[in-house]
Amino acid sequence: MKHVVSHYFKEEANLAAAPSEEKFPHQGIHYTDCHEPEFHGKPDALIPRFVGVEIEVDGTGAMQPNFYKLNQLVQKWHAYMDTDGSLSDGGFEMKTAPATGAVFYEQVKELCEELRSDRLRAYANSNCGLHNHVDVRELDEGNLPMIFESWVILQDMFYKMLPPQRRKNNYCYKIDDYNMPSFTPLHRARVKAEIEDDKTIVSTLQNSAIKRAAQKGCGINLSSWDYRSTIEFRIPPGSTNTNKIVGWAALFSQFVNWFDITSWAKKRRVLDMNHVDALREAIWTPEANSFIDIRHKEYAKLDV
Repeated sequence: MKHVVSHYFKEEANLAAAPSEEKFPHQGIHYTDCHEPEFHGKPDALIPRFVGVEIEVDGTGAMQPNFYKLNQLVQKWHAYMDTDGSLSDGGFEMKTAPATGAVFYEQVKELCEELRSDRLRAYANSNCGLHNHVDVRELDEGNLPMIFESWVILQDMFYKMLPPQRRKNNYCYKIDDYNMPSFTPLHRARVKAEIEDDKTIVSTLQNSAIKRAAQKGCGINLSSWDYRSTIEFRIPPGSTNTNKIVGWAALFSQFVNWFDITSWAKKRRVLDMNHVDALREAIWTPEANSFIDIRHKEYAKLDV
């Protein structure tokens, strides 16, 4: 995967549209129904868990957009196309198939190159988001309170990675004292006391402060837990840039995976430090931490 890591975390400006040398029959966009997901790839250190992303674009800049090749790629990867009420007329959402490792990168690269091609010149703007769904089918549900506890510690770090207009967006709001009590030791003890065994954890959380905070519009949420077996991360801004999309997916995939592969004692020890740097060192690879630093350099000091 070195060929990915070598350029993977560079923050590129909007690239020129890819050339369109081939001629295809003219075709409009083919919206597709939801279907059983097809999983692609093998886990690696970069993308260790399956991730599906929702790539939103607000329109196309081509005079006569031709969706022929994009439709073919969507069919190839078993992705699907959909509309979204937050987008302008002409906007659409492309939901990638869940993938991991180098195959995730290849899928996103092929789709984004076509979105940016002369045939479409699709663009993302402040109306668009980049929602990430991370696979939790084999995750012990007992990790959920600690996942949310760590998010509360880390969320200022995450939101400083965003342009100001995204931080204020109602579609990815923060967890705060208004929508969830702080994770004090007393609160942690109460949540733990409510949970009798692993089988009741999700149902308990559905009636807890965590679940109330984690509705669809929250930056991290459980709205897709029951029907997709995923945790959704909604904070990234819209993009058709392959490296940015893969960078965000790596952060969230590694974040969830750390709770799955780490001993309970170590997780508790790191969380009790209540410190961003301790969590960053424990959870993310050097390349992923570099991506965080690059985005902080660009956005952290901008006014909201």
